[in-house]
Amino acid sequence: MPKRTNRKGGFTKSSVPLRKQLIDNDLTGRTAPEGQYRVISITKAAFNYSQEVWVEGTFPSFPEARDVANDKAGDGVVCYIHGSGPRVLYRAR
Repeated sequence: MPKRTNRKGGFTKSSVPLRKQLIDNDLTGRTAPEGQYRVISITKAAFNYSQEVWVEGTFPSFPEARDVANDKAGDGVVCYIHGSGPRVLYRAR
């Protein structure tokens, strides 16, 4: 029986963006690196004023970020797309 060789390659990991929670008043963590777009989702609780802020991912193109923001937005969740500055470029409800 021939010896098995270790083949490199094979399956690659999917490019599913990692979700990271932010402090609700941390505005510097919402900006994206130069030339990229960051999707932020904010969930507001119904009976209190607390919010949960999540970074849904950082994307190289605006249409890809917009698709993720539209998919994540729903009941009580609002998604924002930030560029390299503090300005909001897109809002999905």
